Amino acid sequence: MKIPLSPFEPDKASYNVAAADAVVNALPVVDGWGPMPSLNETIPVDPDFGEGSVETLEGCTGVFHARTAAGTVATFAGTATKLYRFNETTLIWDDVSRTSSDYSSSFRWVFLQFGDRVLATNGTDPIQKFDISSDAVFANLAGSPPVCRSLIAVGDFVVALGIDSAPDLVRWSGINNTEQWAEGEDGAGSQRMPAGADVMAGISVTGGAVILMRAAIRSMRFALESSWIFAFSDITSERGLAAPYAGAQIGQDDFVYYSPSGFYRVNNPIGAERLNKWFSETIDTDFLEDMEASVDPYRQVVWWRFRARDAKSYLLGYNWTLDRWCFSDLEFQALAAVVTPSVTIDGMDKYFDTIDEIDVPFDSRFWQSGQPTFGGISINGRLAFMSGDNLACDLYTSEFAPADPDRFFINGARLDSDAADYTMTLGTSDYKGQPISWRNPVTPSARTRFCGIRGDGRMLKLKVNMPAGAVWKTATTIELMGERAAFS
Repeated sequence: MKIPLSPFEPDKASYNVAAADAVVNALPVVDGWGPMPSLNETIPVDPDFGEGSVETLEGCTGVFHARTAAGTVATFAGTATKLYRFNETTLIWDDVSRTSSDYSSSFRWVFLQFGDRVLATNGTDPIQKFDISSDAVFANLAGSPPVCRSLIAVGDFVVALGIDSAPDLVRWSGINNTEQWAEGEDGAGSQRMPAGADVMAGISVTGGAVILMRAAIRSMRFALESSWIFAFSDITSERGLAAPYAGAQIGQDDFVYYSPSGFYRVNNPIGAERLNKWFSETIDTDFLEDMEASVDPYRQVVWWRFRARDAKSYLLGYNWTLDRWCFSDLEFQALAAVVTPSVTIDGMDKYFDTIDEIDVPFDSRFWQSGQPTFGGISINGRLAFMSGDNLACDLYTSEFAPADPDRFFINGARLDSDAADYTMTLGTSDYKGQPISWRNPVTPSARTRFCGIRGDGRMLKLKVNMPAGAVWKTATTIELMGERAAFS
């Protein structure tokens, strides 16, 4: 008898064999679960601090990497008061804030690359600009642009959303001119949304954009057949975006977001009857506005970072290729697709004191200079990549009744996996709805790989723990040994 390690869908019945109510620090694979890597932090051995440079970031509220057509790469990060650029030589953060004064915002930094220019906005200060090819520090963007919480590029226009003085307004710059915001000049203009409450964010799509509002979703399309630049129309007034940073683009005309009614992929629900209820009971709604979506394009997972009611931050992931969910307790200050710094054999000592300390696989993107990978700013304030040793993870079956309505005596189980280092724990109960009683964890036999777990119950549940650093690729099912016991 084989019992699947089922998809993470905690809203389903605990005894639904096709769903697990808990999985921690594992990534979906086509036929089961795979490992989730830990963080590899960039740690300077002999940091050379210039004026204003820091080794770690405290309170990071946004990270972004840019690459110019000429191949120049730059990684930026922001805090409530400063903007920084990562120095690939010293592996520390250089202060590239505007020179006039510190920033002051409780919102997150949102970045946008437009040609060789990086724009940054925090919803409180004027939009900042940095020309990668020539600038040493950020400066206020000229042209009197609006103070806003979000920026997107729509064709050759920069669009400002979440405007401080007019939350229902969408404004755009002149064509190919980030410093032209005078309406009517070079195509610059604006449009108030007649319904839907605040404009929260936007997603660029073919022919325009999708505008995500608090209580509606609207289309912003190029109006080439008229004298207008853009035309707006309703997509739906039944839902909107629950938080300003809770949506993300995952492909051409493809995006996901969290609304007050649950998780959606474009117009299709992806969390209904799977985990919407669990999430609404888990998230601390006092911190809903801080919920942030970030895309890992290399694993096809979008991660929502959120604060739970236990005052801890967690990651909820959705693999859009497999239509599968996952969950992690890995902590970040900020998440993003970032770029790996230049690493040579002679320069390994920037990261590792000895060769024995190298914990990054040599085929990892970490070693490929200038290659985009997924990571962000760790809880320690360092640039970090999701490329370290595998995290400790917990995999569960559902509750199942092998001999229903009789009891079942189990005397062994084996994990279908290439993992060599793990433990298995048996849980039992006498009826559906009774709390599970867990036994002690058992290690597998070195010869047969069977775990000598023993016990009986009407309902059974199995837990597999992979320790941190364990090497494995896939875990799919658990092979069960046992027999029907007496009815009682």
